[in-house]
Order: sequence, then C-alpha cells, then structure tokens
Amino acid sequence: MRLYKRGDTYWCSYYDAAGRRVRRSTRCTDQRAATTTGHRFERDDADPRRAAANATTLRTAIDRLVADREGRGRAAGTVSMYVTKGGQLTRVLGGETPLAQIDATAVDRFIATRLEDGAKRNTIGKELTTLRSALKVAKRRGEFTGDIAEVMPVGWSNDYQPRAAVVRSAADLQRLVDALAPDRGAHLCLLVATGCRMAESLRLRSSDIDLGAGFVRIRGTKTKAAAATLPIVAWMRPLLEHVLAVLGGGGGPLCRPWTNVWRELGASCASAGLEHLTPNDLRRTHSTWLAVQGVSNQDLSGMLRHTDTRMVERIYGRRAPDALGASLRARLGETGSASCSPPGPCAPRQRLGAGALAACDTGVPAQRIRADRGTRGGRETPAFFVPRDGIEPPTRGFSILCSTN
Repeated sequence: MRLYKRGDTYWCSYYDAAGRRVRRSTRCTDQRAATTTGHRFERDDADPRRAAANATTLRTAIDRLVADREGRGRAAGTVSMYVTKGGQLTRVLGGETPLAQIDATAVDRFIATRLEDGAKRNTIGKELTTLRSALKVAKRRGEFTGDIAEVMPVGWSNDYQPRAAVVRSAADLQRLVDALAPDRGAHLCLLVATGCRMAESLRLRSSDIDLGAGFVRIRGTKTKAAAATLPIVAWMRPLLEHVLAVLGGGGGPLCRPWTNVWRELGASCASAGLEHLTPNDLRRTHSTWLAVQGVSNQDLSGMLRHTDTRMVERIYGRRAPDALGASLRARLGETGSASCSPPGPCAPRQRLGAGALAACDTGVPAQRIRADRGTRGGRETPAFFVPRDGIEPPTRGFSILCSTN
C-alpha cells in the first residue's frame, strides 16, 4: 500500500483481489490515521466477500430483491410496493452507493431525510423493511458482509393509528351519494357493497356482477387472496343493482378513473355534513356493516380477501361502542330498548320519494338512491337497505345450554 497527499488529505494506492489498482481517499489529514485507514481498505478489498460488497450497488440489491419476490410468486401489488419503496431508498441513499457503505450511519441519515420530507413513520417503516429484505437477499448471495441487525434501527415504531371513520347509516350514505355526480355516487355504492379496493373497483366489469347467481367477481392483484368470487348478501344486492343501472351496459370497466377522489370525496362529505372519508373508509364501512350483524372475523377476512384474521381484528372488525353494546345486549337476550333489538328481515322494498328514508317494522332503515341522481335512461333505480347496529340472529333463534348438575 502506498500513501500520498492531495492537498491536505492523504490518499492510498493498492491492488485489490482482482489485481486492479485502487486509488482511494482516506479522508484523513493525519499520516498515522491515514496509514491505518489505507491498510484497512487494502485488507477489506483483498477479501472476495468484501470486494463483492464494494462492487454491488444499492440499486442492484433492490432489483435483485424484486426479482427474488417475483420468483417466489408474490402478488403483483406486493412486488410493486417493493419497487416503490426501493425508489425512495435509492433516491436518498444513492442508487450507485456500494452495499459496503450501507451502515447504521447511512440508515440514520435516510430516516432523518425522510422525516424532513414529511413522510409518515408508517411509510418509513415500510421503506426500512424493503432495505432489510434487500440486504438479506444480498447477504445470502455473499454481496453484503455486515451485520443486518447492527445496520437497522433498534426499536423503530411505525406509530400507525388506523382510521375508524365509516358511513354510519343509510341516511348518511344517501346524503353522500346525493352530493356526488351520478356515476361517482354509483362508484361509491360499489365500494361499500363489495368492500373492494379502489384499484380493484376500476377493473370491475358488468359481467363480474351476477345478481342471478348471487356472486361478484373481484379482480384483485395485491395479494394471492385478492382475486376472489364473493357472495352477494341481502343488503349488497340493491346497491349493486343501482351500480348496474347507472354504470352498466358497456363491455368495458364499470367505473372511470377517479384521480381526484380524495379532494372530491372530501368536499362531498363536507357538503353532506359528514366526517372526511377515504376510499379505504368505504371498504371499512363494508366490513363494519357485516360485523354489526354478527359476521365472524373469519368470514369478514374472507369477504375482505385477507390471508388471515389479523387485519380484521386490528382494524376492519372494530365496532363503535353503541354497535358493540347492541350486539352484546342482543346476545344476552336483553330487551330494554327497541334500538337494542337485533334486526330481522325487512319487508318488501318500497319506492319512496326523492331523498326519503323509511324504516321497516324491525327498525332497519330502507331507502333508495334518489331518482334524480341515480337514473339511466329515465329508469328509476331500486331501493336498498342498509343495516343498523345489531346482529343477525339465526332463524331458529338463540339457544342456551343448561346444565342439570
């Protein structure tokens, strides 16, 4: 190893494991410190594994992670997530940065930069997960020699607070639909009726909704369970009839892209006097309306097309206090209040005046989308029913097991 100066800084020159001459700055102004650093550079580059880490860039590691996940058959949405989060890593840390330079200091710098960008901790957590996965793939290939546990932050908290906003009642849904253009209102009904994600709703076609057979096909790609055929239960049917009446008839996708959905839906919520809702809140509305009727978490996860019940237990299956109270009182057989009575099947649908709201004899509201906002070719759309808080009892009633001991 040869040491020389450029200005006030010492540089070193040596040959690596492949016999190539390497010239590197030691970033030291003290000769003794520069000598120590130069010998460390020479020793590291003589190690084939260290040489591989110097030759492999962060962008290459991200590309190999994506290829690895594709090879494992991960869903397209999952692979797309790695591409997106990997893009932030290469933007901040530098795509051509060698993996040998990805250390705790570099990761801390990435976190500080992303926090300054205004990124949420949950988003940064996903980006750190992508980096950890890329380093694992590289380590298995012998392209990263460091200790991943030492590189990644300790005790990082995503601080994720799931939203709890939902459409609370039929009246709220009616006001929200009235505040939107007819096709946007029908799109909203589709999201509530099926619980599909926004991207999935844009792939839905008229042929995917089979009211006769009682099934709707969801063209999902986010996970392996995302693509599924779901049953159409009673309160979903009138909403889907309205969707077909307003949007059906063509061979292409039912819904046009809704690029400004956050702003437009937020303005409509304000006009209707409701809290701000997002497309995912409409998906949560679907699960909430099923949950208050006593649908199990296992069945809810099936309708939402999750691989297990964890997301339902954490987010989608949570009930408001009044809904939980009504469910508990119904299961315990308490009859102190009419609002606590579990709903039963509604009477036949009624055609009501524009914007009207009626209740069937069991207390479950029944109404339709307004004719002046939800028609196609002058045809009035069907009525629909939205469940209130409570549970759906079995047809034979509740059973109590008694002991004779």
